[in-house]
Amino acid sequence: MSATPPSSPAGRTNGSGPSGTTTEGSPHGPQWDLVAERAAAHGRELAPGEGRAFHINAIIGRPTAEAIAIGRDAHDEYVKFLSPYGRFKHYPGSGFPANAEGFGCRPTIEESIELGSLAVGPVEQVADLLGGIADRLSLRHLMVFPDFPGFTREQVDEQMRLLATEVLPRIGVTLDRRSV
Repeated sequence: MSATPPSSPAGRTNGSGPSGTTTEGSPHGPQWDLVAERAAAHGRELAPGEGRAFHINAIIGRPTAEAIAIGRDAHDEYVKFLSPYGRFKHYPGSGFPANAEGFGCRPTIEESIELGSLAVGPVEQVADLLGGIADRLSLRHLMVFPDFPGFTREQVDEQMRLLATEVLPRIGVTLDRRSV
């Protein structure tokens, strides 16, 4: 399958930030802009949303409290596995305990949700979060991971179905089938 972003999504901005996008209000903006600044320092000017992809994990289709309960152990396993490698050192505005290099940062599921690094809840809530991020960062490439350690195949299949048929259409993304 191939994802096609909307040609001109409502609310998309092309402001005057270093990356050519308005990232104000997005906890992800500093890292997004840093990529554009580093590319420019090497002679490559990036258009809004160009040369970057946004990654977010998601637990879709349940009331938020139930999704958190279902996802807590899986999230904690994910964090436990990746924190020694510095995976969470770039959490924006991080007040998490971490050493100077950022290794060992172990956010809770609530902290990941609060920072917008984990989309959790009913379809509408996840679509609102992703749509807001897409608008603020002028996304061209979005990677949503609907699986976690410990999820069954059926759970992952349901997450993928909800993402493809409910969430993405609400933010203007269409999927088409292409032969591989």
